[in-house]
Amino acid sequence: TCHLLAADFDKSDWQESIKAMSQACLQYDIPHAIEISRSGNGAHLWIFFSEPVPAKEARLLGFGLLDKAMEIHPKLSFDSYDRLFPNQDLIPEGGFGNLIALPLQYQARQQGNSQFVNLELRPYSDQWHFLSQMKQLSSKQLNNLLAQVSPQSQQAINTQPDRKST
Repeated sequence: TCHLLAADFDKSDWQESIKAMSQACLQYDIPHAIEISRSGNGAHLWIFFSEPVPAKEARLLGFGLLDKAMEIHPKLSFDSYDRLFPNQDLIPEGGFGNLIALPLQYQARQQGNSQFVNLELRPYSDQWHFLSQMKQLSSKQLNNLLAQVSPQSQQAINTQPDRKST
């Protein structure tokens, strides 16, 4: 399970690609945050969950949103898309998850990086206030969104024998 989904963009067209994914989130009323990466040469789009959700479902949401972003902006290459966190649906017992640099790192912030930004990629003046106002998705909301964003994937999830209804 996981408590967040992060999409990593870090090549030449990262600004336009992250804005496109943000627009896809807005289209589905998905609360999200954009953070400029530590290097300043990329960004992460964060979606937070109010409870642990299966990593597979979080990733399906991420892939569905990427598809929607590509539909909204078909001329973008999305070459800057690197990966989703979590990177995999399951981890081996005793294994570790994925590493992503957390936002708001002191030294990077002094250089104007590792901060949450608006759609124009300008930092919020009060980072902690912005985070305190951030809404989170519940498991039920995630399930409903998957039915809209990725209906075929949601159907497959619902037919899994070990799936608990929410």
